[in-house]
Amino acid sequence: IYFQFDLYLNTIKKIGVDKVGPVLETMKYRRKGSPMATKDQVQSLLESDNYSYVKVDGYYFVKGANGYTLVRILEDLNTSLNLNIQIEYR
Repeated sequence: IYFQFDLYLNTIKKIGVDKVGPVLETMKYRRKGSPMATKDQVQSLLESDNYSYVKVDGYYFVKGANGYTLVRILEDLNTSLNLNIQIEYR
């Protein structure tokens, strides 16, 4: 079973884009020089064949990272925001 981007994004929406966006912008996770969530699109990512942006509530979320990375991001958000959610990845 692969961890899908839609499930990742739906989880972020349930937590709250306004809560997650600012935290995700400062995290170590980046693709083509872009944070995994940003208010301003990065040109190098826009020109990428492997990544794209999905806009939600004023933030651009990077689409194209593998499932392992998305799970790690959710785990780090869970810790930094004290969400107490259970994340399973197989």
